[in-house]
Amino acid sequence: MIADINDPQELCQKVIAYLRQTLFFERTSVILIDRASGVPMVFAHSSDAYVTGTLHSEVMRINKILRPPAKGIVHGVLETGREHFVQDIADSPNYLRSADNIVSEVCFPIMNRKRCIGVLNVEHSVRDAFSHGDLILLKIIAVGLSSALRRAHKSGARGLSDSFPSGQDQKITA
Repeated sequence: MIADINDPQELCQKVIAYLRQTLFFERTSVILIDRASGVPMVFAHSSDAYVTGTLHSEVMRINKILRPPAKGIVHGVLETGREHFVQDIADSPNYLRSADNIVSEVCFPIMNRKRCIGVLNVEHSVRDAFSHGDLILLKIIAVGLSSALRRAHKSGARGLSDSFPSGQDQKITA
């Protein structure tokens, strides 16, 4: 799937739909660093119906949570370029709460050469929700996203220009 899609927004939307519909992960985001500001922003996002208001307002709310000087699991992955798994957020003082019912979270880096340009973030309302197989699959997807987004960025694809991503090009999936 990843190799067949050239549009970065469509790619992220398809990956998120797969993770939700096939693996039943509740909240999934692709978060990319805006190169102009250096601030992480939601590029694509999906969450279940427990979110109040519109999905667009949910993305705006998450973007506010991600703004520096905030530190959290996503920021840790962005800084280190290493994945992070939290099987119970009660055990993680670094967790930034974005929804009341989230208990487990995994983040995988999206890399451009040796620089972390984003994060594949997956959350679940069940403690210990992620199996070893899930983690391997998510790692493979993150590596595939890294390669596909790098190719798209080089070709100047919509949403992946020098202001990577562009705020107006955010793809919000339901």
